Amino acid sequence: MNVLVVDDEPIIRQVLRTMVDWESEGLRWYGEAEDGMEAWEAVQAGEVDIVVTDILMPRMDGLELVRKLSGGTPRVAIVVLSCLDDFQCVKEAMKLGARDYILKPTMEPESLAAVLREAKEALARERAEAEELIRFRSQLERSRQSQAGAELRRMLEADTPPDEASFGRLVRQLEAVSGTYTSCMVYLAAGVPWTAADWSSSDAIAVIPWSERQAMFIFAEHTASETPDERLRPEQAVAALQRLAEQRAASLVTSSHISVVPGIRGIGGLRGALMRHRSEREHFFYGDGWITEENGRAEEEGLLPHAEKHNLLRALSGGNGEAVMHALAEIGSRIRTRRPASELVYDYFQELLSLSAAFARQHNEGLDLNEFARAHLSPEAPRRHLRIETLLRETETAMTGLLELLSGSGYEWMESRNPFIRKAYEYMQAHYHLPISTTDIADHVRLSRSYISDLYGKETGQSLSEALTRIRMDAAKKLLKSGDRKVYEIAEEVGFNDAKAFAKTFKRMVGCTPKEYVDQL
Repeated sequence: MNVLVVDDEPIIRQVLRTMVDWESEGLRWYGEAEDGMEAWEAVQAGEVDIVVTDILMPRMDGLELVRKLSGGTPRVAIVVLSCLDDFQCVKEAMKLGARDYILKPTMEPESLAAVLREAKEALARERAEAEELIRFRSQLERSRQSQAGAELRRMLEADTPPDEASFGRLVRQLEAVSGTYTSCMVYLAAGVPWTAADWSSSDAIAVIPWSERQAMFIFAEHTASETPDERLRPEQAVAALQRLAEQRAASLVTSSHISVVPGIRGIGGLRGALMRHRSEREHFFYGDGWITEENGRAEEEGLLPHAEKHNLLRALSGGNGEAVMHALAEIGSRIRTRRPASELVYDYFQELLSLSAAFARQHNEGLDLNEFARAHLSPEAPRRHLRIETLLRETETAMTGLLELLSGSGYEWMESRNPFIRKAYEYMQAHYHLPISTTDIADHVRLSRSYISDLYGKETGQSLSEALTRIRMDAAKKLLKSGDRKVYEIAEEVGFNDAKAFAKTFKRMVGCTPKEYVDQL
């Protein structure tokens, strides 16, 4: 694969050229560019595979270059060069589509080669998936169902009012003039082996593919003459689709979701069915009786727990594995409560794990993250999970695995490097059974309460009071598992004078009451 390096400093371009044994890595030095404009022109020539770019440059900076390259053609992998003081720009670049970043001040040949290897492998996978998708769409477009589906999709996406006359002409061409229709939307988890032939149900009058994992089937409930034809009844066809989806992915816990809306009349009814399908998809994702409202993307973005994500990354950077997992639990709790659209949640977790992997490499530049990247960092990885609970469990597994890679001994992988933080943590571990407060902790470390609280939060990603409460709740869970104490006794043993306050805090932190926790054991 060809690599283009973009930096306005000639010395940086020269250093990068000599740092890597390009041939042994299966790469070729394609060339260099002084700014984003020159790089953009080079990429348009169609021979560049990987772009390594600085951020601050004249004419066109790195962020604008990433923005123009992401999602366009030709498909390229982007790696960002960063200084220590422009990390906000790095996060923006990764959000726009950059795959990874390299810190200039600490750049080593091994870490640069590792990043380029990951970029090369990821790009090869993405290109293979894109080629498969092109073949998939080509096969679909040849079918009559697909042609009808394309016309129906155009009608459904039109800004103008529903064109009932055009809809009537279309169904007459399909020889399926009908009073009412059944709409069936099939959602598949990423990785389910599904082909164009599977989408082409012979009993549907039209198939509307919304993506490679989502298609809408339209069935005629009866013909205009009210005489039965040779088609399966809609409910039989839906059952056949469900069986096929289950057979294709028997190894996956939740491989598909099928939403059915019967009794549709005209294109207006079909539009209403589409909205219902999307609402039911969100209902299925969150696993309860909630039905989503149609919100704007900007409004939905505000529901994502960005502050908790920053807490997690700060804890990871500060070397506090316990705080990392606490922040991840907070993220899960916020998402369950706020319920942003599932597609936004998928993008959120992909970005979270990508940034976490980048932080981990910053701590250990020789860290081999190839297997981690293959398993967790592709856009399809979170989309293997059609329910929020399995997505959260998989993310927790991924984060624990990342921390284990850093330490080799579980997620409590690094002691704090700040002696005041260590002393505060040790004091809480030794005295949580007493009714101590943050003031007592501050007195012990001989700092003001506000200063130690601020210091602890900045380094660990959780407040001092949260850390103390977390220690107490972990101890309470161990005592509850023993099964030989009353709740009020456990409350006293973990530093609570009031059993009701303990139970309320336990439910807030754990998600259930002490009794419910015991019942689940």
